[in-house]
Amino acid sequence: MSLPMIELNGVGKSFGAHEVLRGVELKIAKSEVVCLIGPSGSGKSTLLRCVNFLEPYDVGDVRIEGRLIGYEDAPDGTRRSMNARKLRDMRREIGMVFQHFNLWPHMTAIGNVAEPLRRVRGLPANEAADRAMAMLTRVGLAAKAHAYPSHLSGGQQQRVAIARALAMQPRLMLFDEPTSALDPELVGEVLEVMKSLASEGMTMLIVTTRWASPPTSPTASPSSTKAASSKRARRATSSITAGSRGCGSSCRRIMTATAFDGAISGR
Repeated sequence: MSLPMIELNGVGKSFGAHEVLRGVELKIAKSEVVCLIGPSGSGKSTLLRCVNFLEPYDVGDVRIEGRLIGYEDAPDGTRRSMNARKLRDMRREIGMVFQHFNLWPHMTAIGNVAEPLRRVRGLPANEAADRAMAMLTRVGLAAKAHAYPSHLSGGQQQRVAIARALAMQPRLMLFDEPTSALDPELVGEVLEVMKSLASEGMTMLIVTTRWASPPTSPTASPSSTKAASSKRARRATSSITAGSRGCGSSCRRIMTATAFDGAISGR
């Protein structure tokens, strides 16, 4: 039996006296798509950032294919921070797409995708450029390769951000509110890229505030079934947060991509 791609055991996180995450348990299998859905301020993005240790968690374990991220357990039972180089190596396997794109404004689309390949992966400039163009082609933006972010629509900028993450050849992808900053008419173009990733078997953890009821059965919607990365759908509760703004155990997660399209687009 293979290890889960992502496994959270008893994860907790506080900011001062405010407890944001409490006892979160979550397992995501390889090639599974999971949407974390809840209101703003409920701790969804914090949880996502704990997965790649952009936000250190206080208690519990976060494991990527069985390997603890962010900390190392010593033989004497104590826990210490993970060596910075080891942490960087683990993060290279995790792609992340942010809500507000985070593109470099002084670089073209192809420059935004190629730069991490040169600086992080150490690829020669020509090889990085070739891979960057391949990724832009994959998200339908080959014609915009030499455009600057200020000349791209929000949907196009988000697709550049997805291409940048994919160029690093990650084993899993994290999406933090990938469509919330977009105008409604631009959401579809980003969704199509994400649905294609799901159909190709990419493991994906997606945070969103949008919600639509899933079909009554996995076969109820042909388009949903086509997008599914596994052939089942289930709902579960997760105690994501505590506090006055939290959604507590009312936060829901939808496993697999069966309700993926509607869940992210709000349809």
